[in-house]
Amino acid sequence: MSEQSKDSAKLIKESINSFVQQVDGLADAAPVVKLVLDASVSHSQRRLDALINNDVVEKKKNDDGSYRVVMQSDAIAKVIRASKKCGASAIARQLVSRSFLVALISQYDAFLGNLIRFMYSARPEMLRGSERTMTYSQLCDFSCLDDACKAIVDKEVDAVLRKNHADQISWLETKLDIVLTQDVAHWPEFIEITERRNLFVHTDGRVSDQYLSNCKKHKVKFGKDRATGDVLECDGAYLRRARAVVFEIGVKLGHTMWRKLLKSDIEAADFHLNTIAYELIKRHEYDLAITILQFGLDQKRHFSEKSRLFFLINLAQAYKWSGNDQRCHELLGIEDWDARSNDLLLAATVLKNEFDEALRVMEEIGANSENVDTGAYREWPVFREFRKDPRFAEKFEDLFHEKLVIEEENEEIQTLHDLSEYVVNASANGSESSTAVVKEPVNESRS
Repeated sequence: MSEQSKDSAKLIKESINSFVQQVDGLADAAPVVKLVLDASVSHSQRRLDALINNDVVEKKKNDDGSYRVVMQSDAIAKVIRASKKCGASAIARQLVSRSFLVALISQYDAFLGNLIRFMYSARPEMLRGSERTMTYSQLCDFSCLDDACKAIVDKEVDAVLRKNHADQISWLETKLDIVLTQDVAHWPEFIEITERRNLFVHTDGRVSDQYLSNCKKHKVKFGKDRATGDVLECDGAYLRRARAVVFEIGVKLGHTMWRKLLKSDIEAADFHLNTIAYELIKRHEYDLAITILQFGLDQKRHFSEKSRLFFLINLAQAYKWSGNDQRCHELLGIEDWDARSNDLLLAATVLKNEFDEALRVMEEIGANSENVDTGAYREWPVFREFRKDPRFAEKFEDLFHEKLVIEEENEEIQTLHDLSEYVVNASANGSESSTAVVKEPVNESRS
């Protein structure tokens, strides 16, 4: 691989990693911020209720069913201040929720800019077709041709990012001579998410004719009819779904361009995509992991047969941990695992709960395997059920002459996403305050 290709490979890998980390960071932060804001709203409301209840002299019912209260004059100012505080807290909760969606799409936009830079880095000859121009005076400001080219690329990125999100992808499809959205089932959802972001930025969340027109053009399906002037919001469920869709679109787009533009780097691309899906399995995000792994498995070319089988094994375990044992067994039934390497055979065997055979394979692999070491046995999610069998610990200690120490995962609250639901449920059951301990998942090896 040439130095230019190495630089391009580094750029695409770092760009995707940064995008994934940023999107995951937003996803983890959102429920924590929501809890703080919910607590603020709840506290403000309780204080307002207490002031009213303590200072009300008389409460009368109006003809329309509403109530009016009479209170001491010196209490009215306190109630007004508390009422404003309560309203401000509720507005803050609404605006912060919207801001997370805006930030999510902003990170996608920045990622897309990096993908365009990667495209011109991997195929600098494509820059000759750019319509960006410079005056002689502007060219004189650059010390070398490379700096001038970077400036043109920046102008190209800026021009593309000014387009709407559908037109951005159309531009890439033309440049790369590929179809990017044909088999992306969630593309209409992505369009709705980006259009809703535009509403939050430009119309205070009120549905516009442009929103309706663009959604209709891309066949967006609404749960209920929407009309111009309707106000849209962004609750926790919507934000979690938006994050999953944007994550999927971004990762698929990045890896499609990686494989298209750097065909010699397919080994790294295979490993990287499998790693992303594996981390999702660790986070217990099985539906998203299944989507990414199916995308990886469906690629026309893999670096090796073993690379393809890693996608298959991880896809099978994602289905298993999601509760779909039938699909897991169907996938495993595609291959003759007895003809595969022992590490793959072991993974397939434990996923089928054939623990007697798995113990035999462990013995055959022994203690000196480069692929399955003590860390793998302790941490790989594929051994999750197998580790519950007492014979597993016995075999481990027999092979490695050390105790098997495993930090149990918290099954009730797996991630910060679940934390918000936990507290909401606790509040619904009448708790004034709830304390939850979140245990981070262990740092697992990739298999």
